[in-house]
Amino acid sequence: MVRTDFEIGPKIGGRPLIFNQATYTLLIPESGYPSETIAIGATALDHFGQPIPNAVITYSLDDTYTGVSINSTTGVVTVSSSASPGNITLVASCSNLVATVTLILNTGVVPYDTQLPLTLTTGNLYTVSVLADDIADFSGMVFVIEYDPLLLEVDDLCILTWAKETTAGVIPGTGITIVSFTPGEIVFEIDRNIPNDKVFSGLINAIRFRALDDGEAVITLSEATSSSTLGMI
Repeated sequence: MVRTDFEIGPKIGGRPLIFNQATYTLLIPESGYPSETIAIGATALDHFGQPIPNAVITYSLDDTYTGVSINSTTGVVTVSSSASPGNITLVASCSNLVATVTLILNTGVVPYDTQLPLTLTTGNLYTVSVLADDIADFSGMVFVIEYDPLLLEVDDLCILTWAKETTAGVIPGTGITIVSFTPGEIVFEIDRNIPNDKVFSGLINAIRFRALDDGEAVITLSEATSSSTLGMI
């Protein structure tokens, strides 16, 4: 007799679709300044609690917000100077699964930090947004991101493209060049033209990591030549 009433493996409780951060924060640019951007990300889990490879996740806003838009494929949120301070609900959907997270819009200074602590759960994905403020010229700037390769591995060196980037080289359509990539260190440059009377503030790259173990990790960002504000969220 063949049994048909068994399950293969234990089922894991909890939400099968989760955002990679509990909340997101972004600065509303002043009038006349370029829009600010931030990359959000979510992870779909199978009934074992493991990330589903190549899950198709769609991103949206729960309502219409003046000055706020979101790329439904990449999860990149763009905020212009016409936006108002307050909380915005972001939505991720995958098949019949739905998850929401809060984006907090502030005026004034957003607490960007060159050290980003993460509380890791094995197998989960974490999107790190690299931001800059008041950059007049990217020429000669080399950005270095360091992390513990025993706790994290890179899933995508730039989630701003359709393709998954996992090796050094030029990333088409982004102005980003991955100068070198070894476990524990990512070095990249930006090729972006900024008019003489303008400065750039906003997202310069967004990198997705996968946790190799449970624990606490710190990702660090450095750039030797810049006097501008840099940070990660």
